[in-house]
Amino acid sequence: MAHIQKALPQQQSQFYRLPVEIRVEVYEKVFALTEFSFGSTAGSCHWDSTGCTRSQEARPRSNRLALLRVCKAMARDIKKNIPNWPDRRGVLFDFEDTKVMLEKLATIPTATLRSIRHVRFRATPLPLVIYPGLQATAPVEFRCTVDPAGALKQLHGLSLDRLTVVESPGLPQAQYDMVNRLVAEGNGWRELRFISNTSEMLGYTFAGDDGAHTGERYHRRPQPSTWQTSLNARDGLASAPSVTIYRSTVRSAPNTVLDPRTRSVYEQSPVARPGEQDPELEDPGLLSPDERDKEMLVVVRRGGGVHCEQHQLPAMPTTWDTLTEDIADIEIFNRS
Repeated sequence: MAHIQKALPQQQSQFYRLPVEIRVEVYEKVFALTEFSFGSTAGSCHWDSTGCTRSQEARPRSNRLALLRVCKAMARDIKKNIPNWPDRRGVLFDFEDTKVMLEKLATIPTATLRSIRHVRFRATPLPLVIYPGLQATAPVEFRCTVDPAGALKQLHGLSLDRLTVVESPGLPQAQYDMVNRLVAEGNGWRELRFISNTSEMLGYTFAGDDGAHTGERYHRRPQPSTWQTSLNARDGLASAPSVTIYRSTVRSAPNTVLDPRTRSVYEQSPVARPGEQDPELEDPGLLSPDERDKEMLVVVRRGGGVHCEQHQLPAMPTTWDTLTEDIADIEIFNRS
């Protein structure tokens, strides 16, 4: 019969024999960030004859707070040796698509929403359906989308320290326009981080006949200087807002743009051809085979003292309840 060693009392373990200063460093490292994730790992809605199909739910990440429920001695040790510990921890709410983010955040009390400090979500378009009228002899569907930048306006009271937006697969013109809108009119955050998996967003060719992506809003301009000018006009020069673009130095390497060791600051210069001020041609420095697959990170910081809370829009054309009904109509329509 195998001998089972009796467990030592918690306070007699090797860990609790360490100096309290070392234990505090361990606690602060382990519990520096608590992350709650929601949504499907695919981060998008796939349309077919049966309607909207989503992949399996994302596996929840390890919950480090479980240590405090299992080890009561650790909970007591933290409470005794780290003053104001709950206020020093970071909590990140991570959503795999725009719809899931709204389902979670648009339905909680405003006071609770105001207490959230960090949100990250994948910027998938929110599908809607519009019918010509209830008296139509046959339903005719006009499918459209709500841009993630517009969807954030549903979150009255949002007041984040940092909002991280991760691009979803799509046209670079749409991604560029999304950053434009967040810089020009976005609220609810003091710092915005927009992560692009490639460099296409700042290198695509602007074509006047590119289907839905036409018009002035998709016309590329030198960045970050244009975004900086827009933010200066919005927040005021005296408040010192800033826009910085970083580019990864490594190809096809996810998250390297978040590491200061594998990124560099990127700036575009105005096109120098006579009579032209804005770039329209494809940028080979960004879209050549060796350069295209380098990540980009746009960091936008609002000016000091600027009120950034997402305010209630008095003439909001639709509410989250209405959007939810429309999304349900899409799925019913496609299954019928």
